[in-house]
Amino acid sequence: MWRLRNDPATKADGDVAKRLRNAFIAHHCRAVWVPLPDDAPIAELEAEVISIAPAEMTAWNKRGMATYDEPEELVDAMIVRLGLSPYERAALHRQRDRFLARCLSDAASPSARARPARAAIPALPKGPFRFFALDVETANHDRSSICQVGVACARHADCIETWVTLVEPQTPHWAVSDLHGITNDMVQGAPKIGAVLDTLNGILSDHTVYQH
Repeated sequence: MWRLRNDPATKADGDVAKRLRNAFIAHHCRAVWVPLPDDAPIAELEAEVISIAPAEMTAWNKRGMATYDEPEELVDAMIVRLGLSPYERAALHRQRDRFLARCLSDAASPSARARPARAAIPALPKGPFRFFALDVETANHDRSSICQVGVACARHADCIETWVTLVEPQTPHWAVSDLHGITNDMVQGAPKIGAVLDTLNGILSDHTVYQH
């Protein structure tokens, strides 16, 4: 549920994290959401709520609290409950990496902190498998602009395990995001295609691979 507020460079990932956080709060904290008109005095209402709340319930507010561990099992269950896509899950991992990198490198330059951490390539499922079906998405009509690789791994019992990773295509030209939903913001910090191919080579070698 990590989120860097007011950071336009990570807004797309941050919106995914915010959606997860809001759902988590609503489910586990029994939060009540009250719609307010646009002209409501939001600042005054917030100050009034904080003033009447117990002190231990407002320790987070402007106190610079230390980061504490996520309730990972509960968060993972909420991710499943929401049915987040592989793209959204990757966004959450990138947000966490960015947040922790900033916490650990306050002495670094602003430009260094702004660079997203390079995401790890997901672990491949364990075999044996009968065959693989591989597909890619691209940022534009250039076949070298791969921005996602997915593999369906068919076992001998005819069950299928899937594997997917975003890829940083290193291009500013995005023309088909409306087809697959992947954007330039989503792939910032994703592995590059060379690293992905090196990873896939070990599991795909000497096997039948289908690709349309």
